[in-house]
Amino acid sequence: MFASISFNEIGNIHPVDECFSVNTRLYLVWTPSPSEGGVSALSEHIAKANAECWSHVSLSEVEIADLSSKISIPRISFAGASDINIKDPVCICVYDRNGGFLMWNESYTMSFK
Repeated sequence: MFASISFNEIGNIHPVDECFSVNTRLYLVWTPSPSEGGVSALSEHIAKANAECWSHVSLSEVEIADLSSKISIPRISFAGASDINIKDPVCICVYDRNGGFLMWNESYTMSFK
């Protein structure tokens, strides 16, 4: 698994209270494990991307729920965050390159103290 985090804005900095907030987007990229069916668990979505001549396909909420019942989706936590607000729904894309893989991303506003 590969992870990347993009910090878009740091604000509400309070030196006396020693706290701040940050807007961020987290990206995770991985291939399902062989015990979960590996890339074959993604084959329907890869075929859809190929049929449309796309390099990837974004999954709908229903497709994400279905895929989540077949493979493990990582659970995310942020050490030290006193408050976490999800800014938009999770997005999962299936890519056909390099044998097939998933990219998960979600945006947060977090407060740290």
